[in-house]
This record gives sequence, C-alpha cells and structure tokens, in this order.
Amino acid sequence: MFKRTRVFLAAAGLVTMAADADAQKGKPSASPCGTGNIPLVVTVYDSPSQLQMGDPFVMAAGEDPLGYTAYQYEANQSPDAAGRSVPLTDGGKGSQKVTAHFEIENCAFDFVLNLSYTSRDLIADLPLVGAPIRSEFLRFDRIASVPITADASITAWCDQGVVNSSLQTSTPRDNYAPCGEDANGNVFVRRAAGGYLYEGPARDYRYRFRRSPLDANYSDCQINALLCTASYVRVYRPDATTWVITPDTAVMDIDNNVLTGWNPATVAIMSFVDNNETSLLGHDTMPFRMVLKLKQP
Repeated sequence: MFKRTRVFLAAAGLVTMAADADAQKGKPSASPCGTGNIPLVVTVYDSPSQLQMGDPFVMAAGEDPLGYTAYQYEANQSPDAAGRSVPLTDGGKGSQKVTAHFEIENCAFDFVLNLSYTSRDLIADLPLVGAPIRSEFLRFDRIASVPITADASITAWCDQGVVNSSLQTSTPRDNYAPCGEDANGNVFVRRAAGGYLYEGPARDYRYRFRRSPLDANYSDCQINALLCTASYVRVYRPDATTWVITPDTAVMDIDNNVLTGWNPATVAIMSFVDNNETSLLGHDTMPFRMVLKLKQP
C-alpha cells in the first residue's frame, strides 16, 4: 500500500473537482490573454508549529521573503541528494500525475493544483472539522497576473485597482484588495483563495480565504457578510519566475476593513452540500507557505 503525501497545512484542504464554480467570469473562447496553461513546480511548506512529520528544507538565500523556517514531507517520493523532498511538478503519469498550472487561455490567471490522479495529497489539520482530512484540489484566484512585487512599478499597479477593460488582456489590472507591505519592506498583493476538504459524503467541506469581488457568486457575501469575513492570501512575486503565497495576517470584512480580536490567517469553512456554499461552519487558522516556480522545459 502506497504512502500518501502528507503536507500538513495547519488548516488547508481541497478535494477533487473538475472545474471550480468560482472560475472567473467572462472568459472568451478565442483568448486575448494567452495560449494554454503554464506548468508549475510547487513546493508546500508547514509552519514549524504545525509540523507533524518531515525534514528541514533550507531555502535558497532570498527565495523566501518571509524568513520562515520551512519544512516539507512528501511520502511516496525519494528525497534528492540534499535530503529534500520532491516538489509537486506539473505532469507525470499513472499514480504520479499532478496538475499544477496557471490558467491563462480562459483569462482566469488562477493557480490550480489538482492531485486527484496521483497517490499524493495534502492533509489539513483543522480542529473545526475534526480529524485531519485529505485535500486534493485548490484554486487560488488570479495569481499569475500579479506583477513583480519587488519592482518600483508595483505601487502604481496597486493604486489603479480594477480596470474592467483590462481583464480580458494579457496584462490585466485586477487589484481588488489593498496591497500591503510586511515588516521587512516587502510589498505583497492580496488575493482570494479556496479549495476542498473531502473524505466521502460525510466529510465534504469547502474552505475560502475570502472571495473575489470578481466572482459570479460574490453576491452571497451581501446575503451573509461572514462568508467574506476572513483573511486574503498574500502573494509575493520577487522575480519573473517565482510566486510565494502565504496567508495574510489581517482579517477583513466585506468592505476590506481590518477587524480586531481575530486570530491571524483566518479562513472561513463552509459545508459543501448540493453545491451550496452559504452554510458557514466557522473560522479557523491556516498557516502555510507555497512557492510556485515556472516549470523549465
């Protein structure tokens, strides 16, 4: 019996799903945004406080602007010569087929990770839903369209907000949440994100770091504002080929006002029954970090 990949995300999860219902609106059949999907290499890290099992992974200098100590454990894969676990790389065959890419042709610019056809998966350790639960599918909103955040031009991009006429182009101006700057002076972009937690019909959940106001079902937040009371994720893009994603430490309401009295990196957990996401179970915390790199030919 094979071992499953166990990357403990303190609260992360997802499950198989063919196409996420919150995929971006208005995607044309003949795309002005680009051709096909962009394959990625994805490394998922735990925060040390949430480490269940794993080996230290020393990041290259400058690769992680947050300065975390990183850990990763991926069973069913042999470590490399430096003792590091093998990242999740788009491609493969049989029980090692991984989908990890940016969706470009549909003008979504989403980061999609689908592990439903591989023996590997993520494990979410969420007290809110009981015992740890498998996670095999996630969709993080408009990650590919985040410009290089280390560049001086990021300030102007952040200030422009959303320019609707640009959304169906290869360089969308789609900043729908306030940009931020961390204690080390690194600028980041806030994005919505979500995924699935699934272990059969009795344990079928969806989690969300906020919702994007560009989503078709964002109107649910006007009905129940708590559905959009959570943290965004931070996206750092230190160079043209690297994206670093971690939960934001601020919890915001539907109008992007920072709320006090909440734990940092809060995620909203929805029960997922008959495609209805309006039933909120509560909020929990989800420390993690993902590093995305373009897959080299």
